Amino acid sequence: MSTPSSSLLWGFFSLHIIGGHILIPILLILSFVRKNVTRNYVFINFCITWILYSITFCFLLYAGEQTGPKPHWNICRTQAALVYAVPILVASASCALVFQLWLDIRAADSKTGTRAFFSMRNILLISLPYVLAAGYLIGPSIVAITARKTISRENGLFFCSSNLRALTVISATSVAIIFLITVTFEVLIARLLAQRARVENLGNWWKASGFFLRITLFTAYLLLSVAS
Repeated sequence: MSTPSSSLLWGFFSLHIIGGHILIPILLILSFVRKNVTRNYVFINFCITWILYSITFCFLLYAGEQTGPKPHWNICRTQAALVYAVPILVASASCALVFQLWLDIRAADSKTGTRAFFSMRNILLISLPYVLAAGYLIGPSIVAITARKTISRENGLFFCSSNLRALTVISATSVAIIFLITVTFEVLIARLLAQRARVENLGNWWKASGFFLRITLFTAYLLLSVAS
């Protein structure tokens, strides 16, 4: 397999460093240093998962082994196991964030829910992405231990991965299903907002439609990021 061009290689790592190592951490720091602000811990967890996503794909860069001879085996097999799990992590964290928004809008309309309920709900929404990612980590980890010859940097160009197609198909299919669920809740959110705004009021309808457009573009961006 051909070696990726230098511009493509550094473009890949620059996106991860700028987004996952600089901008998102700054956003998290600001969310904690600002006073008198209600913090959304599901959103904070969502940001953390994207930081972990970027870190995973930069393992070879940290080790200075993104080009040249074959990378150190321990680094390569660790990354090869994680690259199939972190897309599930960020996709499910994104879904949890949208699901929380849907629940909050419904709760605001019905004025139901207790503080204990919201705390337990948030614990579940925060922990579920890690449980799912841990489950998807098992298969690639077994491959990394038992099928060493299938793992190489050449399989992913910028990172170590396995050439077993089943791992890619399972991970990609799972991400697609999660994003389908996410989009479904986004549509439900748009319907709730349209009902609240009363569609006959043109100004409010455009406001609801604008929000729907933003969350739709947001999901599309996430999908492209994970797919790339």
